[in-house]
Amino acid sequence: MVLGTGDAKFRQAQDTIRDQMYLAPAMAQAKTLGLKTSIAQAQLYDTAIEHGAGDDADGLISLIKRTNEKVTADVAGTSGSTLNVNGHKIDEIAWLNLFLVVRTDDLEHPREKENQGGNYWAQTTYRVKSYQYAIQQKEYKWGTSIKILDNDGKPITVKCSTSPANKKNKRATKPCRKSTKPKDPKPKETKPKETKPKDPMPKSHKSMHAEDN
Repeated sequence: MVLGTGDAKFRQAQDTIRDQMYLAPAMAQAKTLGLKTSIAQAQLYDTAIEHGAGDDADGLISLIKRTNEKVTADVAGTSGSTLNVNGHKIDEIAWLNLFLVVRTDDLEHPREKENQGGNYWAQTTYRVKSYQYAIQQKEYKWGTSIKILDNDGKPITVKCSTSPANKKNKRATKPCRKSTKPKDPKPKETKPKETKPKDPMPKSHKSMHAEDN
């Protein structure tokens, strides 16, 4: 058995650390920005997990800062949510698109030396592409399921869950899970029922036996 899978306290400890290190800081940044859509909130959470939620050169706070620096004019949109950045009004999805460009650049060209070895970060741009696909599908606010790309770039539908982000019952989007279980490559074999022919044998059975022979 994998460590912790059957230990409720161990799993609760994992969830607590995850929320403290990634979810809570990401949602704090989302609140500061005024993000309302599920997809934008989830993107900050995903970024915090991979880049860290700090202010180092590759961290979430630095990526947000670099994104905001690109906002130099008002940008309209259809997301239903408008942010105020640098004295300009910008549609939330327009801002998110800028953020995804900044994150892609950081994955391909990490600023921190410790993140530059092996070209590993550049191999994870599929995480950004998945969100860009969801934006194309106008999956801004997530309900019970969303259309997104898997790690191989194939469209899939996943189920989502939400949990209270604070005592005021505001909700923060949590990771989505696949909606369907993988199919068993080997279908179950079913044995035909054996029936004993009555005596005398009917013609239909005689003809079947004749064909078998």
